[in-house]
Amino acid sequence: MNSAITLTPFQTGSPLLETATQIYTETWSFNFEDTIDFVRWYAECRGFVGFVATKDEIPVAMGFGIESIPGNWWHDIVTTAVGRDNPALRNAWALVEFCVLEKYRNEGVGTLLHDKLLETQVYPRLLLSTRVENEGARRFYERKHWQCLHPGVVFGAGEPAYMIMSRDTKLQK
Repeated sequence: MNSAITLTPFQTGSPLLETATQIYTETWSFNFEDTIDFVRWYAECRGFVGFVATKDEIPVAMGFGIESIPGNWWHDIVTTAVGRDNPALRNAWALVEFCVLEKYRNEGVGTLLHDKLLETQVYPRLLLSTRVENEGARRFYERKHWQCLHPGVVFGAGEPAYMIMSRDTKLQK
């Protein structure tokens, strides 16, 4: 039996913003109260696009991103690492968060969510960061035509290294 997967956009003020936050906190074992302001902050940023994926009406995945611009902490750290003149940074959208609850991985949910996020883009270039040790995520992104832009950036003291990846929007999904 095929299960129905639905992708629904969310934004500031949407009840799905809290649903997206719950998926995020469950995936990464973060505290909801500490995380909701993080998600709300991003939802107010320029170029914000976010979706919640449901499978058989159960929320199972979320993803969102924003325009990558100078002054945003992530953009500024990445710019320092890859070089200010790197063309991948110009007129780009950053996939900030993307997660699928473990029980629903390898069922096509992530692929549908990823492709929907990318097909909404007006930016010619895309960026993301994923933990270097997260081989499953890296393989997924590589299958989706993402390429390594930097092998490992550390965003804060004591944090793991993150691979910076990029791709053109118009590539095949």
